[in-house]
Amino acid sequence: NTETTSEDEAKRLQWSGGWHLGDQINRFKHGSLVMANQEGDAPAIPKLLFGTVSGAIGVIATLTADKYQILHHLETNMSKVIRGVGGLDHAKWRQFRSDQRTLASTNFVDGDLIELFLDLTEDEVNKVMMGSHEGGEPIHLPVTEITKLVEELSRLH
Repeated sequence: NTETTSEDEAKRLQWSGGWHLGDQINRFKHGSLVMANQEGDAPAIPKLLFGTVSGAIGVIATLTADKYQILHHLETNMSKVIRGVGGLDHAKWRQFRSDQRTLASTNFVDGDLIELFLDLTEDEVNKVMMGSHEGGEPIHLPVTEITKLVEELSRLH
């Protein structure tokens, strides 16, 4: 926290987001698994890699505000169309939980769920785009634009 005069407060990290990964992260590293986009119009900029105790590797990338809104909207609609294994509710699964509190996933989008858009049937894509499920809202962009965005994001790892 750089906006304080208290030394103790300056050492405290500010909360900017959280999500449930389902694994324990044991290493963060600045970097990327792919070369930087030379065109400068990348939908996301990979910032951090992480490794987990079970051997998974993940990417945390920065999104522009408009791309975040589009992808968050897509994620919300997709979570209503695609049911998790065992009927798990996506939003509940991704909630940040600690001994003191439980918070909805904030300021993150689930890339694994977003990438499933590429495997949906035409009927499922239409349901996602129309927001035709409870809590869904229509996405007012062409399917081709959403598909291109998701394909670009899938190349980050």
